Amino acid sequence: MVKRFRPIRRVGNHRQYVNLGPIFYRKKFESFRPLKVSLFSAKRVSCLSFRVNGKILSIIIPNKSSVFRIEKRGWVRRALFLDRDGVINLDHGYVSRIEDFQFVEGILSLMLDAQERGYLPVIVTNQSGIGRGYYTREDFECLTEWMLEEMRRIGIRIDRSQVFFCPHAPEERCGCRKPEPGMILEAAERFDLDLPHSWMIGDKVSDIQAAFRAGVGHTLLTRKNRKIERKDLHGF
Repeated sequence: MVKRFRPIRRVGNHRQYVNLGPIFYRKKFESFRPLKVSLFSAKRVSCLSFRVNGKILSIIIPNKSSVFRIEKRGWVRRALFLDRDGVINLDHGYVSRIEDFQFVEGILSLMLDAQERGYLPVIVTNQSGIGRGYYTREDFECLTEWMLEEMRRIGIRIDRSQVFFCPHAPEERCGCRKPEPGMILEAAERFDLDLPHSWMIGDKVSDIQAAFRAGVGHTLLTRKNRKIERKDLHGF
């Protein structure tokens, strides 16, 4: 049993130590939500410690290259922010019914790829059709649940908490309608996101402006209803 680690950094003049309990592995470890991450290293092993729901989870890793792979896979929570209309579904104008909803070619595969790389899918969408009276919140919620179920059916891990929408008309001048950053900031607080290492994909300048104002580090402005290739996301 390893009892002592040389810390990467000191706290004042004191060394940091970690007590290790049983070591266990979980295939879908990315489902954990790390709130605090501490890294301790020794000559041959490293220890990655997470505080999850008030408990310490410590994992021994054979070498520093393994730690690097963990960080690149995104166990520190990063997000893939997606606009909805024109990015996830074909934008026919105020889409509010299941029969009018068509996924953009390739978007579900891209979301699966992002998930494998450790990104949390988060949808941020302006829905001014509600404020304009074209459809109701209930219509939006019904369509959203159907959309999420279609995503989950192919293996995307997503639920209603990962969908943020602004129901206001533009003249209401709220803080959540893009280009305002309200929805992104709310998501960052809810999921403890690392915004500088997250991505935003949108088909309007307002999507990118919202991401910039919120501090999202990477953005892609795509054309409406266009298939997005991973090669479009430089550094993804």
